Parts: sequence; C-alpha cells; structure tokens
Amino acid sequence: MNIYEICVSSNSGINFKGKRVNRNLVAQLAQNNPYSLTPVNQRLIKNAIDELAHQKGEKNVNFLLQIAQNVKYIINSTKDNLLQNNWVALLLNAAKASALLTGGAILKSTNDKINEIEEGFNNSIENQEISHASDILLSRINLKQIKNETNGTIKNFEKNLKYFIASSETTSEHKKYVLKKLNYFMSDKYKINDEFVIASDGMIECKVDLMFELEMYNNNITII
Repeated sequence: MNIYEICVSSNSGINFKGKRVNRNLVAQLAQNNPYSLTPVNQRLIKNAIDELAHQKGEKNVNFLLQIAQNVKYIINSTKDNLLQNNWVALLLNAAKASALLTGGAILKSTNDKINEIEEGFNNSIENQEISHASDILLSRINLKQIKNETNGTIKNFEKNLKYFIASSETTSEHKKYVLKKLNYFMSDKYKINDEFVIASDGMIECKVDLMFELEMYNNNITII
C-alpha cells in the first residue's frame, strides 16, 4: 500500500465518523429527551445539519426528512417570530440541498415529501394541544392586575409564556407537562392558600412566584 492509498483510507474513515457524529447530534431533535438543548448543543446541531446538507445520497436525504417529520423541539409560532431555531425549516432546507446534489428522481420525491411534512406540521394535533393549554392558563390569570406588578417575571408573564411555548430548545412533551402543572395550580382542584387571593371579579390573583416555577420543570431555561 502506497502513501496515497493510506491517506485515502484515513480520510474515508474520518469522513464516515463525521457523518455518524452529525447524525447522532441531529437525531436528538426527534427524541423526547428529559433535557433542554443548551446553546452549545443547539450550535452543534445546526452545524451538523449544515454539514449533512452538503452530503449527497438518498440515505442522507431520507434521514433529514425523517427527523424533520418527527421533530420534538419546536412549536408552530413562526408568525410571532419567536423561534430561536426553526428546526423543521433547517432540516427541510438541508434535505432539499442534499437532494439537489444527489440528483435524479430523488429531487421530485423530496419536494413532495417536504410539502407533506409542512402540511402535517401546520395541522399538528400536539401543537393545538399546547396552544389550547396555554389559552386555558391565560384565561385563569388576571393579566390586567399583574401589569401593575414591579416584578418583571410576574409583569411579563404572558410574553414569557409565549417564548416558552415557542422555544426550540424544549420538547413539546415537556411543554405539555409544564402547562398541565401550571393549569392544575391555577384550577379549583388545587387548594387555595395564603399565596393566592380571589379578586372581586372572581379571577385568581397570584401573590408569589408559584406560577412562574417553569425553571423547576425546565432546568436549562430561565424565563426572564
């Protein structure tokens, strides 16, 4: 074996390892992990998606499409421009770029699959459940009253809630869990104590930060 052959063999091994690492990073997006994505992790995932976009091959295209179809770290709030990372869009653009490099029939089938994924995402039952739970929570809070609060966390609760729901570093499953807990705290089922009072209009007013214990359920996100 000559030097050239050794170099080719070595580079191929490095390239294969790089693909595997990139896929492992990106695969996190389709898993209901018990953790939120740190800024460093998000940056690594974005870089991995970009690198996969420059790889050709039907297997690579299908991998990107499969992850895009099963992303857990996103909610449909693009109209409010709250998303830090629109994972679905990043993955679909990468799949299209990879398909262009691959060429042939894969290009048309990729475009058809992209349209299917986008339509399914916009009509996601999970997204509707999260939005509905959020609406219920807001209906139980006297938003006019908390606007007079000096505590920024309390005063900006509605905005903070929107950012939490739109966050691309927290799984949809985790968002549903947090909203379920908060709705329970603000419901009649939860025993009212000195931390709450009933306003004259029948609305529940919170006097402590109990509503804002999102950090308890989301260790890597600080709602500010």
